[in-house]
Amino acid sequence: MLTLKSATFGAVCASLGLANALPQTSNPSPLDPIGNIISNLTAPIDDDVLPGITFLLSNFTAITYSSSAKSCNMPAPDGYHTTGPEAVGMDSGKLKAALSYAAVDGLFSVKVFRHGGEVGEGFRDPLMDRGPSLNAGQTKAVVTMIVGIAVDLGGIDLDAPIDQYVEPRLGDAAHSSRTLRQLMQLTSGVQVNHVEGLNFFTDISRTREYFSDTIQHPAGAYFRFNEITPSVVVYCVERAIQKAPGTKIDFQTFAQLALFDPLGIPTSSYFWQKDRSGTTTGYSGL
Repeated sequence: MLTLKSATFGAVCASLGLANALPQTSNPSPLDPIGNIISNLTAPIDDDVLPGITFLLSNFTAITYSSSAKSCNMPAPDGYHTTGPEAVGMDSGKLKAALSYAAVDGLFSVKVFRHGGEVGEGFRDPLMDRGPSLNAGQTKAVVTMIVGIAVDLGGIDLDAPIDQYVEPRLGDAAHSSRTLRQLMQLTSGVQVNHVEGLNFFTDISRTREYFSDTIQHPAGAYFRFNEITPSVVVYCVERAIQKAPGTKIDFQTFAQLALFDPLGIPTSSYFWQKDRSGTTTGYSGL
């Protein structure tokens, strides 16, 4: 039986039928899917640190968890619950500096959340925060959060070969010996073709493209930016979810139940591209 980390994910797990289908995890710890990435705001900010902090703030919604800190209800019924930075242990001056940097950098929308409450937003948000736009490579950050949830539920092993998720007779042993961690870290070692990777129009299956790419380096030994392998991660996670009895749902449905619903993001507020085989794209398209 799966050990659940919170009531929210207990409900998700029950709705997916995962409670009796996935193995129990050992030594459970408090849910922390993307870590306390805003903690840098309590440290001195300099010219080297600030751009990195702004990237984190601007590229995906930052959620942090703490068992002892003040929390807000999510999703809020009438917009996000707001709270002051100091009330949740953040420095308002440093937060303002990061948001100002984001505005100068030309970002359309950026919101900062801590413990479920909104503590800051960008200057353009009143005009731009409801306008959909292509997230491009930021899609990978969202995929990473969803994968983290699946790991937390006990459904996948980041360091196991992907052959346990791949359908029979698809690909060879060398490609199947790579792990999800290596695919996510872009260290699978396969040859990269960016023309192929950015092909939105005749793309049939990102997973089959991966298995057709030549292996150039040992697994985990060489980093190379790759548009193909993040979609293979999505494919594998979807296959892992569907192995559980009564959970014949796709990756996007799992993402909606496990991540977007708790954040108050309805399906009507976004579109997520799939390739022609029906697999959600993991490198872009959200």
